[in-house]
Amino acid sequence: MAQIDTLRALDAQLKARREFTDLFEQYYDGQHRLAYATAKFKDAFGTLFKSFADNWCAVIVDSAAERLSVEGFTIGEETDEANGDAWNVWIDNGMELQSSIAMLGAIKTGSSYVVVDTTGEKPEIRVWPSSMAIVKRDPKSRKVIAALTRWAEDDGAIGAALYEPDEITLWTSISDKQTGVSDPIKRKWDKVGTIDNPSTDGTIPVVEILNRPDELMRPKADLGDVLPMQDAINKLANDMIVASEFQAFRQRVLTGVEIPKNPETGVPLPSQQIEAAISRLWAFENENAKVHDLPATDLSNYVSGIKELLTHLAGQTRTPPHYLLGQMVNVSGDALAAAESGLVLRVKNKHTSFAEGWREVMRIATGVDERIEIVWANPERHSLSQMADGISKLAATKELALPREELWRMLGFSPLKIKEMLKRAAEVEAKQRAEAEKIAKKQTPPPDADAGGTAPSEEE
Repeated sequence: MAQIDTLRALDAQLKARREFTDLFEQYYDGQHRLAYATAKFKDAFGTLFKSFADNWCAVIVDSAAERLSVEGFTIGEETDEANGDAWNVWIDNGMELQSSIAMLGAIKTGSSYVVVDTTGEKPEIRVWPSSMAIVKRDPKSRKVIAALTRWAEDDGAIGAALYEPDEITLWTSISDKQTGVSDPIKRKWDKVGTIDNPSTDGTIPVVEILNRPDELMRPKADLGDVLPMQDAINKLANDMIVASEFQAFRQRVLTGVEIPKNPETGVPLPSQQIEAAISRLWAFENENAKVHDLPATDLSNYVSGIKELLTHLAGQTRTPPHYLLGQMVNVSGDALAAAESGLVLRVKNKHTSFAEGWREVMRIATGVDERIEIVWANPERHSLSQMADGISKLAATKELALPREELWRMLGFSPLKIKEMLKRAAEVEAKQRAEAEKIAKKQTPPPDADAGGTAPSEEE
């Protein structure tokens, strides 16, 4: 396939995918549709609730994203030099922040992308959203064989980079507003540059960070199943607001009262209208006049419905109930751990899918062919006393004979921190040995000079 055909095909796929990835982004930001509403409701209240959203999408996404954190790498036989070089590349590219952004985007929309540039003196790693990048995979091996990144220039033009095994080509095109052409297949592209692919094995330096991929490596966004339930919650909340608005003031019905009217038109006189207010008192001369109260609307039905939908939402997304309902008070640590077990498993599953992408990123950036293992922060939440108690019991079990480095790792310390702690521990131990030798030397009696010989030995 010619380069221009590959470019147009990937551009068309990117545009088609944006129809739902942009929707996921909007829902995460609280920009929701007014779904499940009748035409009459939209005509009467559509503008009122256009920007309203009881946004739970952000809570569901953030509950998993905030527990995902890369803390280090182990490469091959875990040599300190290789691990340190990989972590330096990671830090130099600001990946502590960028990796969090990439994983958040993947959870929201299903995927995000990382471009690794090794053409300079130091590797550069940059994160791209799913709205601006896409890859093409071999239908048999599922290996990435091409990729496209697309962006808007300051002057309104469109820029693109097509990544192929042999080279990287740069392209430009006029914006849709200027040409009036929105079909990617008909778009005119001009090639403006070519760069040789620095990879010797033809690796595409664009890595796809996949969320919940299937057998065909197709990702799935966590918000994919949430939107219908979120729309239903918004509908009930809208109805509750409308009901509270029209039933906030106690309604009354008057009977047996005649309102003075214009004798010519028959229209009630405005000055004679009866209006309800706190400072008004009604008095009627007609002895048959009566006042009837209309009962206020009970809003508890709406509240119960919203809570029921939130319960379903928590079960479907494995989000802890107290994240959505906020009803857990003074619970034990074991009960809290049980409530969060679904979320912990959800995060650990993401470790598996995300690790594949980060492993490829670091392999391209460092040029290391050995096995790379991602060290993740522990997604479970334990108090310091719980962790200390558990680690103490493991350390006291002689059959396990766990080294202290492994115990420190269980406590959540990163490989870099463990390396620093081992160095400090070695310095402290060396200082203690020197002090012990100094004290022992002072306590040893000097040789007996008058006897003309050395101090007697233990055998003597």
